[in-house]
Amino acid sequence: MDNYTKLVKWYELHRDGVKEYEDPITIKTIVNPNFYLTMELKINLKNTCLSTQSIELSIDNSIDDWMTVEVVNDNFLSFFSFNNLEKVLKVFFEEFFLKNKWDYLYTVYLPIINSDSRFLKSYAVITNDLKFRILKILEPIPENIFNVSPSEESKPDKIIYSHKFKEGEIVNTYLFSKEPYSLRVARKL
Repeated sequence: MDNYTKLVKWYELHRDGVKEYEDPITIKTIVNPNFYLTMELKINLKNTCLSTQSIELSIDNSIDDWMTVEVVNDNFLSFFSFNNLEKVLKVFFEEFFLKNKWDYLYTVYLPIINSDSRFLKSYAVITNDLKFRILKILEPIPENIFNVSPSEESKPDKIIYSHKFKEGEIVNTYLFSKEPYSLRVARKL
């Protein structure tokens, strides 16, 4: 998977129904007084595995080959020469993401078999290829069951809270949105 595809996947994984409207990723050109084209990449890290991490990097090989990278206010921020976007993305994924991703647990909801509206809470970490590894599946007790349709309530003793996932399994996820909820839901590979 190339770094541009990874960037799109990063965006998809961190959508939550709100964040995509808060400038999750911006790439823009900046007019520089010395007439050299400068570019800026900003990736919003709030509520991600990288939100508490830091990086500072400065490379100045030539007037056409330079970059600065840092984390500022929960944003991965880089300024760079026009031909270095691929290098900046490589720094993001290979030096920043891979070294720091294990410190954060994501909540991933597992679809309960024979129910379109009930999900069992689990915790997962993100993998190198931007999938999720389920670390802990919580007990199927009421506080760990998320029901997006309260009108479909059944007596708890009549519901079988089974799912088809295992701890350690790697899964894809998708965003399940039903106002006012947005859940990261596991999907088998």
